[in-house]
Amino acid sequence: AGKGVPAFVIDAIPLGVSYRIAQLLVFFHICVSFLIQGMFMSRWIHVTVSKSRVNDRTSWRASLEWFCITFTVTLVSWVLATSIPFFDLIIQFCGALYALITLVWPGLIWLFSAETRRRRGERALVALVCAFGVLVCCFGVYDALVSVSARRHDPDAGNGGECRKLTLLSPPPPPAT
Repeated sequence: AGKGVPAFVIDAIPLGVSYRIAQLLVFFHICVSFLIQGMFMSRWIHVTVSKSRVNDRTSWRASLEWFCITFTVTLVSWVLATSIPFFDLIIQFCGALYALITLVWPGLIWLFSAETRRRRGERALVALVCAFGVLVCCFGVYDALVSVSARRHDPDAGNGGECRKLTLLSPPPPPAT
């Protein structure tokens, strides 16, 4: 982002009804995303802890175990997200590494698969996409590491809790100058 551009897109929306609607939509997006991912993690934990009661829908103990597991997963996720300093940069770092999974890995599998009768144009295009994925990953990781280093030495950066607080009542923070 350039100078004066907020890092969080909602901060670019003027205060008013559109700002509140955008906050509400982001809140719903976060809830649905966590619900989808949290259920898989909770299920894995429940299978690990109590395999015999995982699919028992009539037992009060199975329901209590499920409630305790999902509550604990939610609580731990919230504590981690709000206590890790530079949380936004961790997300940037993970996103840069994700380019390897989404762009490079499928292309390499396709390039080195058993089928060898492909046109050169297709192979060149897939190789170009793979190279682009490696560049995105390298520059993204580099930028995240430089940002972490710069923020670590900045006395005004704070000492934690960098996760965005999403509230429907508070105004947006003033733009950085």
